[in-house]
Amino acid sequence: MTMVNSMGTQATPDPLSIAMRHHQGGRFAEAEAGYQGLLKMQPNHADAWHLSGVLAAQQKKYQVAVERIERALALKPHEPVFLGNLGNAYLENGQLGRAIACYQEVLQLRPDETEIGNRLIRTCERQLDLAIEHQQAGRLADAESSYLDVLRGQPERADAWHLLGMIAYQRGQYDTAIERIERAIELTPQVANFYNTLGSVRQKQRRFSDALTAYHRALALQPTASETHANLAKALLAMGQVQSAISSLRTVFALDPVNVAAHILLVDALQIMGNHDEATTTALRAVELDPEDARAHGQLAVVLRRVGRTTEAVQACRRSLELAPGVAGTNNNLAQLLKDQGRLRDALVCYRKAIQLNPADARIHSNLLFNLHYVDPYDAPSVFAEHRLWAKRHDSRDTARAPIVDRNPERRLRLGYVSADLKSHSVAFFLEPLLAAHNRRAFEVVCYSNSFTTDTTTVRLRALTDAWHDIAGLSDEQAHALIESHAVDILVDLSGHTKGNRLPLFTRKPAPVQVTYLGYPDTTGCDAIDYRFTDARADPPGNTEQFHSEQLLRLRDGFLCYQPPRSCPQVGQLPMLHSGRVTFGSFNKVAKVSPTVIGYWAEILAAVANSRLLLKSSTLADSDTREHIQQQFHARGIPAERLELIGWRPATLDHLSLYGEVDIALDTFPYHGTTTTCEALWMGVPVVSLAGPVHVSRVGVSLLHAVGLAELSAESPQDYVRKAVELATDSGRLTSLRGTLREKVQASPLTDAKRIVSTIEDAYRCMWRQFCSAAAPAAAEAAALGLNVREKVAR
Repeated sequence: MTMVNSMGTQATPDPLSIAMRHHQGGRFAEAEAGYQGLLKMQPNHADAWHLSGVLAAQQKKYQVAVERIERALALKPHEPVFLGNLGNAYLENGQLGRAIACYQEVLQLRPDETEIGNRLIRTCERQLDLAIEHQQAGRLADAESSYLDVLRGQPERADAWHLLGMIAYQRGQYDTAIERIERAIELTPQVANFYNTLGSVRQKQRRFSDALTAYHRALALQPTASETHANLAKALLAMGQVQSAISSLRTVFALDPVNVAAHILLVDALQIMGNHDEATTTALRAVELDPEDARAHGQLAVVLRRVGRTTEAVQACRRSLELAPGVAGTNNNLAQLLKDQGRLRDALVCYRKAIQLNPADARIHSNLLFNLHYVDPYDAPSVFAEHRLWAKRHDSRDTARAPIVDRNPERRLRLGYVSADLKSHSVAFFLEPLLAAHNRRAFEVVCYSNSFTTDTTTVRLRALTDAWHDIAGLSDEQAHALIESHAVDILVDLSGHTKGNRLPLFTRKPAPVQVTYLGYPDTTGCDAIDYRFTDARADPPGNTEQFHSEQLLRLRDGFLCYQPPRSCPQVGQLPMLHSGRVTFGSFNKVAKVSPTVIGYWAEILAAVANSRLLLKSSTLADSDTREHIQQQFHARGIPAERLELIGWRPATLDHLSLYGEVDIALDTFPYHGTTTTCEALWMGVPVVSLAGPVHVSRVGVSLLHAVGLAELSAESPQDYVRKAVELATDSGRLTSLRGTLREKVQASPLTDAKRIVSTIEDAYRCMWRQFCSAAAPAAAEAAALGLNVREKVAR
């Protein structure tokens, strides 16, 4: 129809109106031509850009639609109709976040736009579903972006805040996770799962009390939530409340009898309680419930190792790795098992793979360091370099430290001993007499226990201290704050790189002076630890300083003070007198029995007719491990009949009674025995030891010198064989030693606690004086400082 103007003349048709009529009539090609023709004449015509974009969207050309409507908005910003249609185009183009932003802006301009509001809700739902898919697939960045889109559209949406918090939790951003989850709880306080997640994050932060509060709140809202009961059990276990944890797990099983994760957790609890039989049964049940669960097989491996079923444990560990090959902890556990079997080279490969998978795990790296000492030949420079690498990776020093209130060099000092072995453990045999003999007028003694296990030894040790603190449930940051608040002057590490160590805590420098002692035969590699106690036989001056990050303090009368067991058998008659043959023995771990050691032991057996070798180690309860040892001896001409291989003996009396069958003990190398050597000497059994170049292979030298048997320490493998053979053929000397050794040990510095403690306390005082005079001695002064301390100790 022709349009007429007010003058009665024929009007020129409006190009936009013509294009719109075509558009409304479904004549899309004509409409497109009309819009484009108008835009050629008027490139900044916002309505034409908008309508041409709507047309493109109707033709499913969504990207074209987006570009055209964005152009319209650039010309006419904040136009609600444009924004709504742009949101529609984004939505159809799969750009949900941008659609949400457009709808949100429309509602800010026109709050009464009901249809846009409904569209916003539907789009947020779609975006939330997509975010959950991303999160489940591990695409955390995409998931987080999608959740944020949802919250832009619906900022009061609690479920999105909660899921966004879980993203931060998965990333290890615990403070951010807490903020987001607490926001969800603020919006909707009656959702049990929000509190459960909050508890999980608090637990990761090792804020266990706060975690318990969150779990209890969740259970108040949903008492039958088995997952929350399991999480509560995990927190209780981490706090050392083992019985309460087991009770919570029993509740889990009542609600969900086939919960594999709860079975796995119960295995941990039962092992802490020493109930290894039920732990084994529970682990086997977990595998039965889900044969494809890698964690179940891995936990089964752990408990089988504890009960001496090493071969089965290896099989379970390998199955776990088949199901989940990238788990660092399982590779570490396999390494431990292979080490137990004496397969050290294979073990080291597994340790290194575990470290490669998780370089941040200081405990796995410590395991590698510890086990490098078993390797023969021993490579001291490489071992030291690996210790320094550990320190470089895991040093978390906090340069801010509370000021020392009193730098009086002669005041009473507060000593702090840190260990996971304040229980029936070899470390306690050497620590207990020191604690008992400390001069309480000059020193206050505080112990920091990093173990949830307590026994009668723990009770005795606790009674010998001025204060006792359990830090097993504390993070390094929390333990640091605790020790610093106690104003400990000298903090002593008793673990080195052994199980349960807190060396990452020591790298934070919670005390002004730090020492390592007793539990580990080497440097820690940590610059934050200032000194290491040793003696001149274990670390000859000038020989081993280059392999230590600490300054060596050589105690005059030996660095060890042994306390024999309170109840032990009397020394019996020399067994060769009634057996008619010489019995050599070693009660050291199989891991210390290297192929080289077996070679020299085979030489000794070959040279002493009708002799036999008695080996005792917990892993020798395993048939494959025994066969592995027997094959190595057989290859060297020693048949299995001349070997007696004995597994673990739980009772101390049973263990020590076995020395009644041994005439001569043979030390291992390069890793010497310590407790085993002391026990042998106490039971009247002389020990032949081979001296090496560094501490780990010279502890035997120190112990033999302390009890007046330095002549039994050999300087070469040939000398080692010769001394053992000569001693075996001298029944008179063996008889004499059998009758006098216990008295020799009793009269020696090795069991003279007051004597050893006096030298240690002198060393502590010298350290403190040095600290008071200069907070950090220059490297050039270190050697002189060591001489000064040794001169004081040797007085």
